[in-house]
Amino acid sequence: MNYLQSVFSNLLVTLLAFSLSIKLCLYPLNYATQVSQNRVSAIKAKIEPIISEIKVHFDGEEAHNKIMQAHKDMDVTPFYTLKPVLITLLQVPVLVATFNVLGEASIMRGAQLFWIADLAYPDSVATLPFAIPLLGSEVSLLPFIMAFATLALSFFSNNRQLSLSAFVMSAGFLILFYPFPAILVLYWTLVNLWHLAFHFIEHPIRKFFKRARPI
Repeated sequence: MNYLQSVFSNLLVTLLAFSLSIKLCLYPLNYATQVSQNRVSAIKAKIEPIISEIKVHFDGEEAHNKIMQAHKDMDVTPFYTLKPVLITLLQVPVLVATFNVLGEASIMRGAQLFWIADLAYPDSVATLPFAIPLLGSEVSLLPFIMAFATLALSFFSNNRQLSLSAFVMSAGFLILFYPFPAILVLYWTLVNLWHLAFHFIEHPIRKFFKRARPI
């Protein structure tokens, strides 16, 4: 972080470069998670109708044995859905370390950016005469921008569709990050924007190779 700031001497460019470097470091795990999740979806589409049929005609130990055999026939275990989760969990130590770095970086203390008076504190733009449950009385703008970026990422990642879970996730991030220092909220916003940028870069490339694949 300090090295990037010494190179660019601009806090916004430093944060863009820092968030991109973390994104690139975690890209192999992100890609592995996506590949694994696609495989899980494909397996689910095949095995769930079989399991439903077994449950209609059998019960008890016989149903259990047939369900286990169905998984064996597809060369998967009943816990195959956990693989994407396990790969995702490998990123947690990096994310925790990154948040610790940003939360304790001396260059963030007293640093101003756009309307943010101090990146080490929430970007309060107004104070309400009353407190909102879970959010308090201070009005911050960055958490709403971050929630919108999260929603946009979900929209474009799911074939331009928004599900209820996407709104719930965005609202959850909004509430979770609302009291955080502005630097942490800004970083997570930039991460989502990088994810979105990579989505638009990767999609046409994968489409090209899919078309170029010999029949």
